Parts: sequence; structure tokens; C-alpha cells
Amino acid sequence: MSLVAISYNHVFGINGNIENNVFFIDEGMVMFSSGKHIVAYNVEYKVQRFFPICDEGQIDYVVQTYDKTLIAIIESLPGKILLHLFDVLNLRSTISYEMKTDKEQKLDIVYASFSDENDFILIQTGKPDWILFYYSFKLSKIIATDNTCPEENGIVKEVIPNYYYDNSKNKVFSVLGGHHINIYEYSNQLKKVYSYKKLSQREVYCCHDWVGPDKIVAGTSYGRILIYDKKAIIHIIYYNNLKEELKLNPSELENSSFKDEEININETLKKGISNEHTANIINLDSKTMNDPDYHPEDDVIPNSEINLLGLDNEDRIDIIKSNSTGFYVSGSNGIFSNIQYISEENNESSNICQLIQSFSLPSPNTRIKALALSKYKEFIFVLTDKNQFLKLNTELCSSENNKFIPVTPLYHVGPIISIDTCARNLL
Repeated sequence: MSLVAISYNHVFGINGNIENNVFFIDEGMVMFSSGKHIVAYNVEYKVQRFFPICDEGQIDYVVQTYDKTLIAIIESLPGKILLHLFDVLNLRSTISYEMKTDKEQKLDIVYASFSDENDFILIQTGKPDWILFYYSFKLSKIIATDNTCPEENGIVKEVIPNYYYDNSKNKVFSVLGGHHINIYEYSNQLKKVYSYKKLSQREVYCCHDWVGPDKIVAGTSYGRILIYDKKAIIHIIYYNNLKEELKLNPSELENSSFKDEEININETLKKGISNEHTANIINLDSKTMNDPDYHPEDDVIPNSEINLLGLDNEDRIDIIKSNSTGFYVSGSNGIFSNIQYISEENNESSNICQLIQSFSLPSPNTRIKALALSKYKEFIFVLTDKNQFLKLNTELCSSENNKFIPVTPLYHVGPIISIDTCARNLL
């Protein structure tokens, strides 16, 4: 009997276990992982190209460099982690690296990020030890490791380098978990330099990104967006209230501008005014270290009774990604927003924080699971919680057309239990 070589033609579905599973190639092509392959999908001609990656195990995580030129496919195996580099510009695999670990079991990969010059990679592993690996491609070895979860029964969600760093300063990255954000320096070693004050126990961090050399934007399970300058909170945005004011009215969208409203936070607290009745964007003094929504009486609640992913709250912030003028954000009600944030060092009065664009997802129940930006961050591919790819060009959107365009149909999000052919049309 002769053997017949089987080649892939089209795949219906993606690796749903990988959180960040959408990557930008150009405006007409998106990349994702499916099975043991990386798939490059031409959205105009509906053509897929397949690139086999894993021989031993499975794809556990995929991460793209900041300059969009490389992708690392991470394969976790007992006693080692394999890193397969893929050249995005030429669509070909380049080289693989092997990281030896002292663990006999396979490690869960929670998050990974490249350094700005693509020389190093940070790989965050999961429970029970929450070990972060700092690996050098040039030296082909692990530079340092650290346990990055400071909480009992806590978690780690994201590890993001600061690409805005000043050359006079050491390079830093942030580690976000349930109630904490820790800042590390990395060069010849890892060093934790400071931590932000923890959130109130019932509220957890969901996502974050850097928007300047010392500024971080973080989204929470309560729909709040916190802007930090080093250790201090300088802005609080109540995102869901802000969306309600906008109402996605196209005729008003171009003229809408939600300026900062100066508020003395101490007076607000004295009066006992709730979040629903305060301003949607609050300015705090740069010396303010305390969160006005922190409830110390909740500290007795153990983490085991808290959903540290924040998935039990419909108001949660799902995505925050920095852009050239501020950051993109998405949460509930099927809305994706562009918030302008411009700040000047040592001049707080000149800070600008306003919602300038909002875009509709296919339905109010649609939530964004992952997001990929072009190099200049105006073109966007997103992956929804229904495993559907959408695209958007923020520069071409008008007040009459402010919706995402579907790139693929809704893919299955659970196991396939049956398949059949169709007598009328080809599959």
C-alpha cells in the first residue's frame, strides 16, 4: 500500500487555551496558532498558510516582538521549555532554543514578553511556584529567575516591559497579579524596585500597559481604569459611566470630549459620595498614594474566596493597550474605546485625559480576548471570546462607520462532538 502525504488546506478554529492568540503581519494578513501549527491567514483572499512548529509537545504560548518582526512559539515539556523563533517578515521558522528547568513536570506558561531589542525574553510560569524566567538569546541561557507572586493563593496575569524607558535609567518591567503590580529592573539580574499599593480585596486587576517612562494604566474587575505615576495614583476613570455618557451616538461622536474634571478627592470622601455620583474622570494629586475605593475591612477575605481573574464581574476591563496618543480599552457592552492620554513631566495641570473614539463590536455581549496592533498602532486585529477575528482601521473610521469588520466566522469554543458533509455545498 502506498502512503499518501496529507497537506492542510483550511482550519476551522484556533487554540482556545492560548490567551494572546492573534498577531499582526500586515493590514491584509493575521497570524494565529491552531493545533501544532502557526497559521498565516490572508483576510482578503481567504487563504491560509500552515507552518508546523512542534514535534514533541504542543503550542503553549505565542508572543510577538515589539517591532512586529519575530514571533516566539513556546513549547513546555517536562524538564525543559522550547522556544521556536519565527520570522514574520519572511514567513519562515528560524532557530529554536532549549531552556532547561529543574522541574520534572511540565510548567504552565502564563505570559511571555520580549525585551525591546529582542535580545531577551521574560517567561512567566504558573502555579504553584509562579517562577519568572529571564532568558538571553545571545547567551542561550537563563540569566535569572524569581518568584513573582507575593500573595498567598495568588496569581500572576501579565508581565510587560516598559518600552518607553529613558536611556539614563535601567530597563524595567511590570508584573500584574490579582491585587498587586510590582516593578522589576532587569539587566544582569532581576531586581524588584517597588510595588503599588494593593487593591481592595474584592476588586482585582485584569490588565495593564505602560503609557510613559513612569506611568502605567491598569484595568480592574470593577470597570475602573487606574493611571499610576510611579507609586502614586494620578487618575481614576470610571469607564462604564463614561461609556453611558457617550451612548455611541455617531452624530455626537466627533464632537464629544470628556475633559478632566478637577475634584478634591478628600472632600468627596468626607461627603461619602458613591462612585455613581462622582466624576467619570478624577484627577488626584501626584502625592496621593491611597486608592479612594480601598476598603480595609475586606482584607480578612482570603484569596481562595475571590475570583482573581475577575471573570465573575460583567463590568470588568478586558483589554488595555497603549497607542501613540494614549490607550485602547474594552470591557462590557460590546464597546471598544480610544482614550487620549497626554501628560507632561513636572506639569500635571497640562495633562489631557479624554475619550476620543468608540467602536462597536458585533453584539453587546461580545468581549475581546486578545488584540494585535500594527507597528504604528492604528490598525487592529482582535480575537473575541467566541473565537472570531475582527479588524478595524481607526484612521479610516467615520462617525457613520465605527464598527469592527468580521474577518472570520464564529469558530467553535468547545470540543467538536460531530461532523458531517453537506450534500448541497462543499464544506
